[in-house]
Amino acid sequence: MYPKVSKKYRVKELINSLPATDRDVAMKQLPEYLGVSRQTFSKILNVSVDDDYEPASGTLIKLASFLNCSTEELLENKPDSITIDQLRVLSSTNTAKELTLSK
Repeated sequence: MYPKVSKKYRVKELINSLPATDRDVAMKQLPEYLGVSRQTFSKILNVSVDDDYEPASGTLIKLASFLNCSTEELLENKPDSITIDQLRVLSSTNTAKELTLSK
């Protein structure tokens, strides 16, 4: 019903906020800089909150340094933002579902 956090880390979000040319270079060169395989890097980008996977602390420190943020910001897994209008839509949708179910 409410937005939920799906990614454990903000790495992908922060990389995607880079200008396109920088993002392309980062995606190609970061695995080497971090000393991880492309497969491991992909896992870091896409690891879900429910996953037990944890990259090495040194890897997270290097990522935070590259992305010019603190490790706390990198690990911050806030839910997606939601507006009052979105909540109203959710509320009206749930009411409509409840009416349909009660018939």
